[in-house]
Amino acid sequence: MGQALARGMVLIFSIWNDAGQNMNWLDSGSSGPCSSTEGNPSTILANNPGTHVIFSNIRWGDIGSTGGNVVSSSSTTTTTKTTTTSSKTTTPVTTTKSTTTTTKVTTTPVTTTKSTTTTTKSTTTTTKTTTANGATQSQWGQCGGIGWTGPTACTSPYTCNQLNPYYYQCL
Repeated sequence: MGQALARGMVLIFSIWNDAGQNMNWLDSGSSGPCSSTEGNPSTILANNPGTHVIFSNIRWGDIGSTGGNVVSSSSTTTTTKTTTTSSKTTTPVTTTKSTTTTTKVTTTPVTTTKSTTTTTKSTTTTTKTTTANGATQSQWGQCGGIGWTGPTACTSPYTCNQLNPYYYQCL
């Protein structure tokens, strides 16, 4: 699975709601673990009027263009907070340029030395991203990559491994 994810992929879920064909996957006559005669939308709605299907956070596009937090449609809500801090380190760089001119006046030598000092400042910025309340990702979950804003730490004993620049996974 890790090798397949390293190559990049798109995952699509489709369901067809047709009273004549029942609730089947678009690419087959199968109703998952249910029998092929189950899933008539009219029967389902008559017996369970409050029944509905929710598709949320559906994303599509080129690999890497659909990033961001994807929230699953379950009763558990996970909130993450990302804090970015920067620290600056300045290291002076000194350059010295010397010029020597020798002038001869009659028989007395005169030597003049001119020194110029130029200081250049170099700035290094370090960025560290942390998640609030120690949010961690479970095994097989995404833990990083370009555009990823979710948890970047894995639950023990798993570690976050880069599969490609867009996808890091807890393995």
